[in-house]
Amino acid sequence: MLQRYIEQQAAIFATLTVKDIRKNADTLVTLSEEDVRAVEDAVNVLRPLKTITTILCSEKVPTVSMILPLKELILKYMAVTESDSGLVKSVKSAIVKDLKTRYTEPDINKFLQEATALDPRFRSLPYHNEANRLLVFSALTMNAIKMAEANKDELAPVRVKEEPSHPTDEAIAQPPLPVLPQTDSQPPECNDTETGGTQTCTSDSVSDSETPGPSQPKKTKSAIEEIFGEVFITHVQEAKPLSASIEEEVQKYKLEECIPLTENPLLWWKMNAVRFPALAGLVKQYLGVCATSVPSERVFSSAGDIVTAQRASLSAENVDVLIFLKKNMKL
Repeated sequence: MLQRYIEQQAAIFATLTVKDIRKNADTLVTLSEEDVRAVEDAVNVLRPLKTITTILCSEKVPTVSMILPLKELILKYMAVTESDSGLVKSVKSAIVKDLKTRYTEPDINKFLQEATALDPRFRSLPYHNEANRLLVFSALTMNAIKMAEANKDELAPVRVKEEPSHPTDEAIAQPPLPVLPQTDSQPPECNDTETGGTQTCTSDSVSDSETPGPSQPKKTKSAIEEIFGEVFITHVQEAKPLSASIEEEVQKYKLEECIPLTENPLLWWKMNAVRFPALAGLVKQYLGVCATSVPSERVFSSAGDIVTAQRASLSAENVDVLIFLKKNMKL
């Protein structure tokens, strides 16, 4: 509202100069130059809040992981400086006082910290120091271990086939290379340096080292080796402990690069859930929470557009289907 007044200030002053309006000049209340400067200062202070509100309202996936980063961003913008006027200092102080008390409950704050860490856009936790980052990811690791232990009965045991490190008798007893057949072509000619002519080279000129040796007999497999040879497990390698495997997964996730702010974090997890299976289970619990009530309120608005006076006889099941189709159709 204040921003629109500043934009239309010239039109407002022009309207006030109209003859019919000037007749009631005693009842007109206008802003002074000092008031206009105060409005401009207020607009500059409130602009970040308007931008953040627009982001949350227009975001297709306003996940709960955006709350703490946006809160820290607002507190950064509301830092009081020496050049601020008295009104600006008062507005900033009021906003900071109200915002600092929000999301401070231990359980809620812990949930929001872990949700932010699971968002690939904010996984670096830039507003934290290294010690706090370590605490957040340690808590994530413990939650992932608890979830994996609760679901470990559904997982099949891991059995790894290990090939023997020493060569077997079958590998040693390889069949010899086949001997190339002799052709009917003339044998090569050898140069005779003494007579100046040529003489034919006989097969005796081939050295004994080039003649193939006697072939070794191939080891035959028994019937049971023929049947179970490919599936027989020579050694079962024990899988890594569950906690060690999840800790390694968390460390690998921390080394990933942050995705751009414009990308969808849920789509990123859909594509990388196979790489981080333990953390993907936590993502369904954390990032499934909306940061605002705007999406649910839009559902009520859509229901009002569907159930009208001309369509008041729709059953509840059909209304649910129509709302689902409207919210999930691809534009």
